[in-house]
Amino acid sequence: MQLRALIVAGTLLFACTTSPGIVATSSTDGAGPRFHPPPPADEPSSGPLPPQGEAEAACPSDAPKDGTFCDAPSTVCYYGPDLRDVCRDQFECMGTHTWLKTTPDCANDCPASRDAIQNFTTCPDSRVACTYDEGTCACIDDGLDPGDAGADDGGDGSVPARPGNWRCAPAPKQLGCPKTPPRGYQICVKPVTCDYGACELRLPLIWTCDGSSWERTASPCDP
Repeated sequence: MQLRALIVAGTLLFACTTSPGIVATSSTDGAGPRFHPPPPADEPSSGPLPPQGEAEAACPSDAPKDGTFCDAPSTVCYYGPDLRDVCRDQFECMGTHTWLKTTPDCANDCPASRDAIQNFTTCPDSRVACTYDEGTCACIDDGLDPGDAGADDGGDGSVPARPGNWRCAPAPKQLGCPKTPPRGYQICVKPVTCDYGACELRLPLIWTCDGSSWERTASPCDP
């Protein structure tokens, strides 16, 4: 009887000293009870955690909606088909944990889809190059020195805008190649070289994976 009373008293003491909100679960492996603290009040109780590592890992695969929640302040994400980052839709995760969208004037230089581009039809700006899942297209001025053309001029006027003609190259077929040229923050796991139309479009569009990250490499057609 005394032993039973001691067991009951010990059980009551354990129940009274357990912190509120912490759940004790029984174990079948002899390790005793395990304690699971509740999630912090400002975090969801379920769902996947955001990727760790580079800030860009917090970028959603699709463009977020302006003003919606984000969980990695100072992260900047780019979306859209233009090969020039400064001409893509930009979303920044603000300190208020909401996305803020900024759209540069040149963000509309690229058509919304590859289907809207017809090979060899005229285009107004020879600085523009656009990439889609179906392939990459560039507005090419045949009178322009290939050394002056490129996807990195940023649309800042350093190279004058001149009319040209659309030319398109298909997406690479090699296993391991993304459909569109890699962005600087993308990782890779298998050594492979991907050509997105370097010679056809006169642009630095060959990317090589060394097994960990992408690096742009020289084209055999470079001047």
